[in-house]
Amino acid sequence: QSVQQGIEWTWSEGMKERDHNLFEIASSVNGRIVNLSRPDNVLDFPPYRYFFADDGHHLSNEGHKDIARRVSRLVKTVGIHPNPRLGSWDETGRDVCVSWYTTGECPLPYSGEGVRMDNWFARKFALTFPFGHMDGVISFTNPTSTLMDLYMDYMSNGPLPGYYPLTEIIVESQWDGVAPAQIKRVYIDPSEPYSVHVVKPAFIATLPPGPYILRIRPVEPNKEHPFRIVGINLSDPSNRFNTPEVHIVEPNDCVDVLDLRDPSAAPPLGSKLSLFHYMDPKTTEVKKKKKGHERTTNHEKIESYVCDNVYN
Repeated sequence: QSVQQGIEWTWSEGMKERDHNLFEIASSVNGRIVNLSRPDNVLDFPPYRYFFADDGHHLSNEGHKDIARRVSRLVKTVGIHPNPRLGSWDETGRDVCVSWYTTGECPLPYSGEGVRMDNWFARKFALTFPFGHMDGVISFTNPTSTLMDLYMDYMSNGPLPGYYPLTEIIVESQWDGVAPAQIKRVYIDPSEPYSVHVVKPAFIATLPPGPYILRIRPVEPNKEHPFRIVGINLSDPSNRFNTPEVHIVEPNDCVDVLDLRDPSAAPPLGSKLSLFHYMDPKTTEVKKKKKGHERTTNHEKIESYVCDNVYN
């Protein structure tokens, strides 16, 4: 029907660029790439739709079977290297990756009322942090001799409003002989606009060597599930990547929200509103530019929620 209406469908240029980059990466280590079946003409794609689950993102059972068959044929052809090379994820060789997503075994100390390791799905585990309790805590160390970027892996779900709560993350130093100090406070929105349930990394802060704690506190009530963390990573700052779900909101930011918003849109004191309430544009009518940077609608939503429900 869309073709009859004059819409011309083509494979995206971004996909071609991605395929080229993957080929270059694989060639650099004498690797091979296994792809799902895909027609040359995008108009012939509908019969291939069954390779994907209903969310259009994950593979269906048939998709997994197709990949398994292709990997099996490739292994039978090229064999398995008897001495595979193991290396670092970054160029410096100092990366640290701790994940309990598939094992449920967390080597890092953690504590807090209601905080527990949850086998929430078959062979999937997470540390869970419920709303309404004191901060949960995870202790960790930057064991290197240099600055490292801290990433936290968490579960994210959609479509909106999602079933994980907006959560406050605070990093505190625990250096010997020095009083604990707050390094960074951020807010993470674990909701997606489309139907998906995935692990996502969040860049939290750049940290010098030494011991730290993460304080984790969900700040949004009435969500179906607690906030779920599945891993912590330290990586070379030169390889930093953007994680737009992380938001910085300071108390002085709330001046813009309170002064410029329609007064009738302000919630009563003590209200326990959901983040979804702030999808209404009139509740986030604040300055579009701040400190020389363009502000997104999603950040305005987070900022308004935090000002009304955390700092208020």
